[in-house]
Amino acid sequence: MGIKNYVGFPDNKLKQIKSIIIQVNDAIGKAYAMHMKDTDGEIFAKWFGVGDRLVVRNILHKMNYAMLNGVVTINYNTNNCTPNTNAVAYAPAYGWNVATVAQARSPISNFVIDICPRLLEQMSLLSSDKQSQIGTVVHEISHLLGGTDDIVDPLTGHVAYGANLSKSLARHNPDLAIMNAENYGFYISEFK
Repeated sequence: MGIKNYVGFPDNKLKQIKSIIIQVNDAIGKAYAMHMKDTDGEIFAKWFGVGDRLVVRNILHKMNYAMLNGVVTINYNTNNCTPNTNAVAYAPAYGWNVATVAQARSPISNFVIDICPRLLEQMSLLSSDKQSQIGTVVHEISHLLGGTDDIVDPLTGHVAYGANLSKSLARHNPDLAIMNAENYGFYISEFK
């Protein structure tokens, strides 16, 4: 399962975050396998519309590879979190772009995610309509490895957070949906 460095978690939270990361690993692996077999059609259409399957495939490949073989540091952050922040991803040393498989493998790249107390204390493990623990961690991983962003929906003028706005983005602007981190969070959560 690659190298996961857990930093700063109190004992009562360490077991919880490790369990979440195992489930994230599992869901990413299942999503990638289904996508590679082209058996994810209905789920894909729900979250990415008619978006470019190859772009999604490349991002899923890098996410899967990094979680299985890479180095990921997961920090417990109590200092830099706003009341509504669940987690934060930090750009690797090579910058905020689509990672290569070599970068995902390198111990130097060391992808970093900060987990805020809110994620462990207030969010559900899975949710079909709002952000969840698994979906949030996947969201952050997609930033690190896929160069995804928090996309503003041109129709609403709001960041496409949550299931309804993510599905809407997939329907009316699939090119933006395939670059929206939230869409990856919901898509991969379907495989849990």
